Amino acid sequence: MVKFAIIFCLLLTPFKVCYANEHTAEQIQEAKDFQIEGISLSMTPAQFKKLHPAAIEGKETDKKIGIMQLLIQGEKATMISVHIFEDKIYEIRIGYDAERVNKLGGDSVLIDRLTAKFGDADDDSKGIITEKPLEFRLKWSILEADRLIIIHGKPDFTRIDITNMAIFSKLVDKRKSLADTGF
Repeated sequence: MVKFAIIFCLLLTPFKVCYANEHTAEQIQEAKDFQIEGISLSMTPAQFKKLHPAAIEGKETDKKIGIMQLLIQGEKATMISVHIFEDKIYEIRIGYDAERVNKLGGDSVLIDRLTAKFGDADDDSKGIITEKPLEFRLKWSILEADRLIIIHGKPDFTRIDITNMAIFSKLVDKRKSLADTGF
């Protein structure tokens, strides 16, 4: 598990050491069981398609590598996308446009909810990237659950990504094996 987390952290924060906080058993279970509008990383693509038959294929689909992206309009979120590799959902992306974020009470509501579920964000999170316009990024590496949760907010859109690091690690290996470096 730690190998996957280190690989993932290195991809996200090159040349830095990743510092994942310790988590309680409850926080680990929350990460494993995370759901948004009935969608979870533990469901199969067939279950997702049955739940959302109107899902459309997204532009991040890459048949060469074997990635499929499916998109739906959310009820609470503006959009939700699932990313599939080797017939497993490895990532859920939840997007909120500015109007929905404002109706929720601001980005702080989303951050507070994530913090309540997963504890404090990792020490190496960037926090506020720019003040004007406000842009921020926080992450939670929950190694014991093979999960990485990231929230990235900009003035017009906020996105939360929940990633299964074990499956993502296999995807990274596949991309490396197919990389055409020219040498």
